[in-house]
Amino acid sequence: MHLNMPRLVSTILLFCLLSAGCKAYAQYTDFNLGFLLNFYAYRSVGENDEFWKTTEKSWSHKATSEGIFVNRYISPHTYGNFEFRYIRKGSNKTINGSWAGLSLHYLETPISFGYRFESKYKYFLVEAGFAYACLIRSKVTSRDKNTNAFEVDSTDLSLIRNNEISIHCALKMPLNLNNKENLFLVLRISQSITSFHYTYKMYNLTYGIQLEYIIRGKGNSGR
Repeated sequence: MHLNMPRLVSTILLFCLLSAGCKAYAQYTDFNLGFLLNFYAYRSVGENDEFWKTTEKSWSHKATSEGIFVNRYISPHTYGNFEFRYIRKGSNKTINGSWAGLSLHYLETPISFGYRFESKYKYFLVEAGFAYACLIRSKVTSRDKNTNAFEVDSTDLSLIRNNEISIHCALKMPLNLNNKENLFLVLRISQSITSFHYTYKMYNLTYGIQLEYIIRGKGNSGR
């Protein structure tokens, strides 16, 4: 188990400071607060074969990520967005016909800048940015091909890094085009730019869809 309390406290403080500092921006819209639910697939890319000591098939695994976000427009078409989320990443491998999976559990703080593209009747949002993630738990789980039973493996995880930095981009489309504009469907992809292993070059890749609902403010409207 990995838990770095100083980094965790710093992450929470950063979120609080950003929330408090939102009033420093120009008054284009109200400060927006909401929550997100991400349905995604994850896998690792890079030197998976060296980590697992096998060249057998590697594949993606499905998971969900939950969190909250704050955003505010900086100009009529540009805005900043900050998230605080729990997310699981890692690697999955077939070894001698059986399944093994490395699960890495993070608290992640993505920071993004977005642009609003609009026409007379519709609009969509494009975001890009980076994220810092703090590892809170890691384990390897295997499934016996004969009994189909799951168990926690004794693989040495001492060389797994306690943090990672990733880049991401997203396309957001409103699901309600009335005055609220507070529900969005998001297509999102993210990949780490720092290896999560000290010895092998292994990078986390996630991709999927996300639902965002704004519970405070006037929504993502720069008009």
